[in-house]
Amino acid sequence: MDLAAAAARLRKFEGSVPHMYRCTGGEVTAAAVDAGDWNTAAAQRHGQGIGEPRNQETAALFLQAGS
Repeated sequence: MDLAAAAARLRKFEGSVPHMYRCTGGEVTAAAVDAGDWNTAAAQRHGQGIGEPRNQETAALFLQAGS
């Protein structure tokens, strides 16, 4: 997986500010994504109003990006 492309897609579709990440629920959290810290990104990925299956799918994608 191209990590730079994955991070760019996240920024494009979900928005971001420097060193912060906006999840699909609109919450802004620490941007482990920008740091390439995929394990932390997966652990922090719990969007409000998003079903748990979708949260788990997104966490799995973060973990896949780190492998």
